[in-house]
Amino acid sequence: MARRMTDEEFDRQYAAAVKRGAEREQTEPKAVVASYNRKCNELTLRLANGASFTFPCDLLSEFKGASPEDIAAVEVRPHGSALHWEKLD
Repeated sequence: MARRMTDEEFDRQYAAAVKRGAEREQTEPKAVVASYNRKCNELTLRLANGASFTFPCDLLSEFKGASPEDIAAVEVRPHGSALHWEKLD
């Protein structure tokens, strides 16, 4: 039978988890903007830390046969941890 966690232990673990979450919020890559350049067929991601990444969509097999309109419909998921395309996912 498992023993019951004390209130003190719960408070300690909770505070540690909150601290880890705050640290991850500052250090983990997080997308804030994703945009598609039709002229160059490139996708650009801007991260919360100011870094930007641009890459040709031809490099991704997931975009093979996708229309520019479908690629341009990219959405940044909550918390910036993923991108989503309604028609492509």
